[in-house]
Amino acid sequence: ADSAYWKKLVETTRQIWSELPFAQTVVPVQQRLMGWLVTQDRRADLIEWLSLLDSRGVSALLVDGRLEHPWQGEPNLPDFVT
Repeated sequence: ADSAYWKKLVETTRQIWSELPFAQTVVPVQQRLMGWLVTQDRRADLIEWLSLLDSRGVSALLVDGRLEHPWQGEPNLPDFVT
């Protein structure tokens, strides 16, 4: 996607989240993480996450009911993406 598309995706996702927070939905945790990365304008991290999902699959990333991902432990990471 080009930079104009990415910018629009970030703006639109932020707008959606402000109206209906993903924490209040039944969206799967791996997709909530995707949305959070978009709202934080973290394009490279989103690409990394999609690659990890494609290579390992969601079930391999779930450990004791929690999603394992490279951004765990970040101070501003919301609980709804773990």
